[in-house]
Amino acid sequence: MKIEIKNIKTETIIGVYEHEKTQKQPLFIDVTISYNSDKAAKTDDINYALDYFEITKSIIEYTEKSRFNLLETLAEELLNIIIANKRVKKSSITIRKPNALKSFADYSSVTAKRKQKT
Repeated sequence: MKIEIKNIKTETIIGVYEHEKTQKQPLFIDVTISYNSDKAAKTDDINYALDYFEITKSIIEYTEKSRFNLLETLAEELLNIIIANKRVKKSSITIRKPNALKSFADYSSVTAKRKQKT
């Protein structure tokens, strides 16, 4: 099963320039998670499924309390949180920063992927 959570809205201090280090900036995060949902689908029991709300909440809470220079670092840290759930087989995350290239582009983004170590 593939789960997608799109456009998670959050803010954090992120960037390499001085003006980026003084106030929170908006970020938009997309997460894709693959897991074996057979037991959840057969039993219709939430105890065998991934909790989308908890995953989203973890992403927002971590992002809002963190400070990073690079989107790449934040993406890897968020993947660590997602992959810590042993039900997750693999995950990808895209983080968009709409204010990074204000005059030139709608946003800049990074995408990172990770598989569960077996």
